[in-house]
Amino acid sequence: MIRYIIIVISSCLFSSVTLAQLEVSGSFHNLSKPNGGPVSTGDIIEIRAVISVPKFTDITRLRYTDVVPAGTVYMPNTLKAITNEGVYGGLIGNTGVYTDVAGDDRGTVTGTDIQINIGDAAGNGTAATDGGNVSGGVTVPRYQDRATIIQAAYQVQVTAATDGSVALGGTFRYRNSSSADIINNVPARTLTILPELSCNGQGFTNFIAAESGGTFGNGTAQNRGSSANAIDFSYTPITMWTPDDGSYTIIKNSSPTQYTGGSPGLTDKVFGIWDIAGDHTGTYDGLGNPPAGNGANGGYMLLVNASYAPNSIFSTTVTGLMANTTYTLSFWLRNICAMCGYNPATGDPDPSPGVRPNLAFEVNGLDLYTTGDLNYTGQWVEKSFTFNSGLLTSANITIKNNAPGGGGNDWQLDDISITSCLSILPVKISDFNGSYVNRGVRLVWKAEGINEVESFIVEYSNDGKEFKEAGIQKVISGAKNYSFIHDRLPVNKTYYRLKNISKKGTPVYSGIIIVRTGGEIPQQIRLINNPSGPIPTFSVSSDKEEDADVAITDMAGKTHVNFRQRCIAGTTGFTLPAGRRLSPGVYIVRFNFSGKQINKRLVVTAQ
Repeated sequence: MIRYIIIVISSCLFSSVTLAQLEVSGSFHNLSKPNGGPVSTGDIIEIRAVISVPKFTDITRLRYTDVVPAGTVYMPNTLKAITNEGVYGGLIGNTGVYTDVAGDDRGTVTGTDIQINIGDAAGNGTAATDGGNVSGGVTVPRYQDRATIIQAAYQVQVTAATDGSVALGGTFRYRNSSSADIINNVPARTLTILPELSCNGQGFTNFIAAESGGTFGNGTAQNRGSSANAIDFSYTPITMWTPDDGSYTIIKNSSPTQYTGGSPGLTDKVFGIWDIAGDHTGTYDGLGNPPAGNGANGGYMLLVNASYAPNSIFSTTVTGLMANTTYTLSFWLRNICAMCGYNPATGDPDPSPGVRPNLAFEVNGLDLYTTGDLNYTGQWVEKSFTFNSGLLTSANITIKNNAPGGGGNDWQLDDISITSCLSILPVKISDFNGSYVNRGVRLVWKAEGINEVESFIVEYSNDGKEFKEAGIQKVISGAKNYSFIHDRLPVNKTYYRLKNISKKGTPVYSGIIIVRTGGEIPQQIRLINNPSGPIPTFSVSSDKEEDADVAITDMAGKTHVNFRQRCIAGTTGFTLPAGRRLSPGVYIVRFNFSGKQINKRLVVTAQ
């Protein structure tokens, strides 16, 4: 098969001129949240440090040392050496799980000091001479004959409190032709300890301005060109042999020949094996858009072939945020290779996906979230994370590759967004609406899960940025429906939000609604949480009070739900009539109001 001669030759510094450079980096995997999430108190994380030794590079006395981070406790007997895919043992030399005791194997824990000896002929103690020997591309575990890639790893449980931090580091020590140790520190990173929040609906405004609002734009050319927001990776146009390890491209069709049919040949695929797919913008499920053909207009997406050592890929500065407001970052990912694995014992191709993509989300240099490993499914997968802005009104946002490359870890990225969160679970705010009445503005909302909430502070703003207090509504035991009158003269547009104060004094903010008088509001329909559970939530913006007829049909045209919803002049949030639920499947939601019809595609998953 041609895949046996498809060889990626770049090193982890992403160009041929750096082929012989050795690289180290670090990552962490949250074992308590394998499907993604923040690091929280009590979570068990595996701290990993990778070293990539390229062909024609020989080193001796290789060992990894670290100190168990403050704010964690070491999990006994979890020292290990693993491949780039995170596996060990069997016929894979120089890998395995080690005890904490010195003198019996390659790992040792002394107090909080850790040492793992790596490579051929590695010893079983803590002396410098106990480190092993590595010949790049020859010593196992290896990637083809291009490099030896190995990770040192151990597990800890987080004891740091919420809003605390855990600093990761570590050091590789080795020698080459010199008689002195070379010290190569793993780049430091800081994990912020956060609770896991669930957003119950997102606002309309995307605060990601870069790259056409995170969609990467559209066009007729196959290769769009490089991105000013792509960092630590090199740009290359798509061909059958590129992007290679440590490179990216921005394209509308992941086929180098812009193939759109049903029976592609090997030359129609990158390396003869990558998926052929279009972008995701404008779709709401894992299918995405079909690939656009030669000369046809299509949406662009970021296509990445990961570097041997984990590194950052996308960075942008976000402005216009509000302090102490809850936001959700979301993006769509696709693992594009089902057969990119390599046998680490032989260096030969292996019919498996190989290294699974795993991305980390960083704000102002602090790691807040990881996606978990993304299995190959042949479809797009949405990942999201909800966080509170604290005192920030602007921030640098960085998306980082959190796993090594070298066989696998090939992926597409599209539709990056940061939106305000309409309501946070377990405090669920729904049907938050506002309208002008004789005495001012009347706000209504429904609240559930408010056992720990003491009161709602109603806040308003004329510009959506600077908010003032309008008044306080105390929580009433057993009550779900609330209303509040803001006595003020009408203005063209007023922004409102609710600040939920818990009995512990912790504030959580609702999403923002806009109450207007005069002028015209563009009619908008939004499906909150799409894909959703069996009871989806909708949001409608209108310039007048009117009834909307809502019909939900399946793809065969059968009507499952049909009802009429009263909509106010402004934004109305609502869900299905009481007692109605949708089975898993794909539906068309038809809204009829103001003499016109708006259709939305809805995906319901089993929940």
